[in-house]
Amino acid sequence: MADSFYAPPRATVADVERSFAAPPRPPQVTRAVHWLWISFALGLPVAAWGVHISPLVGPGLVFSLVIQAVFDLLGVWIIVALGRGRNWARMLNAGLTSLGAVVIAAALFASDAGESAKQVENLGLAITLGMDVYAVMLTFTRPARGWYRAIKEARA
Repeated sequence: MADSFYAPPRATVADVERSFAAPPRPPQVTRAVHWLWISFALGLPVAAWGVHISPLVGPGLVFSLVIQAVFDLLGVWIIVALGRGRNWARMLNAGLTSLGAVVIAAALFASDAGESAKQVENLGLAITLGMDVYAVMLTFTRPARGWYRAIKEARA
């Protein structure tokens, strides 16, 4: 019966132990993550200022705050994933930063020059955008690209 096709295998069966040794993170990625955290921290008061000068009241204000909280959580998730070597986070960050550049440029051109409160908000958005663009550039340098590729191959 031991030679039967349906007999269990004689060898011990076990999962293969995989050791995942992540290569050291290059300083460009570390610097990019730090810049993104600083930009995030500076963006919170800018967002609060935008809510303060907004004419929204009641349900509109609550909806605006909920949407802001969702986007803040998304930003934290992307920054953490980017620091852990997730290439999708690097690409998503680049795409969202590019979209943000277009939106902020449109806001700068559309705002009234006499509205000083709105100009303060736009200035804060432009500063955080500059920090985000610098961080994106750092994540696409040669050492950073190689690190993201090595992390992806090591996880495969």
